[in-house]
Amino acid sequence: MDKLLVTSTGVNDIDSNPCYVFIATTSGIDVFNPDYLENKAYSFIIGGCTSISVQNDRCEGDVYLGTNNSGVLGFTMDDSLSGNISGSVSGIYSYPDLVSNTVHCLSFNNEQGLAIGTSSGVTYITTSGNIYDHVFSGGVTSCMLTSSGDLYYSPTSSGVYAKYGPITSGWSSVDYMLNTSSVPALSGVYINDMEYKSTSSGNQVFLATNSGITMYDENRSNISGSYSRTIGSSLSGTTNVTGIEINTNTSVFSGSLLFSTYAIGYSGVVGEYDLVTSGVSHVYSNVDFQSTSGTEEAISGSKLLSKGE
Repeated sequence: MDKLLVTSTGVNDIDSNPCYVFIATTSGIDVFNPDYLENKAYSFIIGGCTSISVQNDRCEGDVYLGTNNSGVLGFTMDDSLSGNISGSVSGIYSYPDLVSNTVHCLSFNNEQGLAIGTSSGVTYITTSGNIYDHVFSGGVTSCMLTSSGDLYYSPTSSGVYAKYGPITSGWSSVDYMLNTSSVPALSGVYINDMEYKSTSSGNQVFLATNSGITMYDENRSNISGSYSRTIGSSLSGTTNVTGIEINTNTSVFSGSLLFSTYAIGYSGVVGEYDLVTSGVSHVYSNVDFQSTSGTEEAISGSKLLSKGE
């Protein structure tokens, strides 16, 4: 990965658009073209980047960067950018627009806006610029904004909170909360990553936890009646699932969920779970995560997965 990572090999988060892969590191941001596997652009950022989310429906679009103490930075990616792009990266959102300048997760949706999980709660910024918050102590480890405006987020070690869209004001209560004692029950309460698929009754939600993967088909008329599945004992070496991605490359895995696992003393594994047969197979094992901080990276085809506790 030496050609790809200029700023650092400590990877915190990864996202992509049709042309580029964007890597948030402990020292900044790296951009590379997966067709050539060479670094396209980079920027060192004081304090590093904790998270990243991009406009993923086009090659030239907005890139949002979460930081430890400077809120959200960003830039617009276009083909003319190359080498050191520090002059193109600037501040976008910070306190008091955000509830905190320490950003833990980002989720950008082209139709709905940007969700920002921080050390003091979550902020939702609509495409028209309206700002709404849920303020609480303890921070957020993962967040997800859907195309219909539903917001899912995980207060640290507290499972998942769901707030149905459209969100039009700040809030202190949510539509439901799930944990290891709820119905349906989660496999773990520390959530590293989230994915979803839209369904007729709500969303099919996928949660990467430190105790396996939980999937549930959301029944909004009766959440306790939602159908759920858990993957745990069949994972290799560790149930700490650090990243998940719904696989859209149907020529490789039709209807599958890619996942990565990580634990000190165990080999890194990238695998796939068949959503039809409910079977797990390992795509890559003994993955070199090149990380010193408990976060990790893994390549599965042209898609990179990254998350970590």
